[in-house]
Amino acid sequence: MFGHLLIFDIDGTLMSCGGSGRKSMNDAFLEVFSIKNGFEKVNMAGCLDRAILRTSLEIHQVKLEDEASFFSLYGYHLKKNLQNNPGVMAYAGVETLLEALAVRPDVLCTVGTGNCEIGAYEKLKAVQLHDRFILGGYGDHHDTRAQLIQHVIDQAEFRYGHQHQGYNTVVIGDTPLDIESGKAVGAMTVAVATGNFSKEQLALHAPDLLLNDLTDTDEFLFRTGLSV
Repeated sequence: MFGHLLIFDIDGTLMSCGGSGRKSMNDAFLEVFSIKNGFEKVNMAGCLDRAILRTSLEIHQVKLEDEASFFSLYGYHLKKNLQNNPGVMAYAGVETLLEALAVRPDVLCTVGTGNCEIGAYEKLKAVQLHDRFILGGYGDHHDTRAQLIQHVIDQAEFRYGHQHQGYNTVVIGDTPLDIESGKAVGAMTVAVATGNFSKEQLALHAPDLLLNDLTDTDEFLFRTGLSV
């Protein structure tokens, strides 16, 4: 049984994709609809890929019969774009933190991300982090971040016996939506200012813990109750 469940966001929290995500969405949209820059007017920060796609469809007044096929095509473009982008990187401290957590038999590391499942996999694989997470909640399967976070909690309980008690479930992200989704399920919330939002902006949403980044593993473990 895992005593602690950690749910990490991906973009802006664990890594930077150097714009590969938006470019790949645009590439897929162009291939399907012959429309350039299909997502230019769509806010993506903290949003779910399903909602992002549907917003673009509405903006351009086009219809899509099979969302799964679109995300598969997106994954194809994403894999190529990630390989050719020097801006793709894991943030400082992330690998060290995940290594420290990997040896803990009481800690279950997962992802809760707005990315579609194939997008999450390709992004994590690009920085060799894809084998660090046992399960996840993804943005092509849910309509809200709170739903996907709850899905991770439910799966952790069903598959690994995790007993969600609030303090022992930690949601880590870089946007106000990450904070709000964690609060919605009664989890501890950790906000990191490595994405598009400053510490001051994140502080307005009152996370339980607010960090500049994830470079100090000891501080993270101590302040989330994981010190041994």
